[in-house]
Amino acid sequence: MNKIFNDKDVFNAFGTTAEPKSKILEGLNPKQLEAVQAVDGPVVIRAGAGTGKTTVLTRRMAHIIELGKARPTEILAVTFTRKAAGEMRHRLGTMLGDHVGRAVHVGNFHAVSSEMLRRHAERAGLSPRFTVLDEDGQRSVIGEIALKRGFITSKKDRVAIMEILSQISSWKEDGLDADAVDSAPDLGAISAGPLADDHEFLARAAMVFREYQEEIQAHRWCDFADLVLHMVRIFRAFPDILEKEAGRFRYVMADEFQDTSPVQNEWLTLMAGKHRNICVVGDTDQSIYEWRNARPEIMTGFAKAWPGCKEVTIDINYRSSQEILDVANQVVAPLRAKDRLDKLLRSPRTGI
Repeated sequence: MNKIFNDKDVFNAFGTTAEPKSKILEGLNPKQLEAVQAVDGPVVIRAGAGTGKTTVLTRRMAHIIELGKARPTEILAVTFTRKAAGEMRHRLGTMLGDHVGRAVHVGNFHAVSSEMLRRHAERAGLSPRFTVLDEDGQRSVIGEIALKRGFITSKKDRVAIMEILSQISSWKEDGLDADAVDSAPDLGAISAGPLADDHEFLARAAMVFREYQEEIQAHRWCDFADLVLHMVRIFRAFPDILEKEAGRFRYVMADEFQDTSPVQNEWLTLMAGKHRNICVVGDTDQSIYEWRNARPEIMTGFAKAWPGCKEVTIDINYRSSQEILDVANQVVAPLRAKDRLDKLLRSPRTGI
């Protein structure tokens, strides 16, 4: 991608003063530097624990801005928590000025999707002022339905209610709506988790899913999973909306990619499909959300899904000594072998 404007224009526009260029790339180890400078096209960065992945992401954004490849407002970075988003903004602000830190679009999947959905709410049968149900609200609606159907004897049965809620959320994270679940010939084949083989439970959960979705749609409510799923459906059905939303950004990045669900991955793929400037960062050793349909195999298969992808492994850990890492490497070795990953964490420190 050619440079579209000069550095002075970028920083004057946002009322900031950039640090000297050497500061952006200063202090990075060779693999971190390789990842930061891999600017265009699809990139997957495998960053082990304590290897400085947040540093790499924020330096990479700053480097893109410094090169004049994009304005701060043309960079989208998706995280999994508000805390992580805030940390990225803070670091960018420290490097390039607070105005630039605020201008880069950083947020978790749900926050970014909610912002988009409010602009196109009518396409999903919603009001732009729709309410997002929190977990308490979801449990209340599901409890009422399950009690009415005789699946529970009391709304105080939190375990049973949460099992149903988890299954419904799991289906949504796989991109499935109530119609798709109802038409599935084998519910076990589209389900995951400890109750995926309990066909009686799955049948009951599917019934509750149908009524739950009808109930929240009648009130123009959304739950958190709906925020991403609604936008994916809108993108599929209305290419002009996809072009408008995706066209706002020249670069898309995703943190903690090992915890991405299928519907979140489709959202990212649609957002970056035209320019292909997508960079994902994660570590399958640290996947913790498989219970809610996070799929580490999405990350291990990223290079295949994006032909021409550049792969970088960052493996120098700055938190622990080599003796501790030797034990950790042995513990996760079977997982790495299963995923065909050649990765060993190393440390410049010795001693326990």
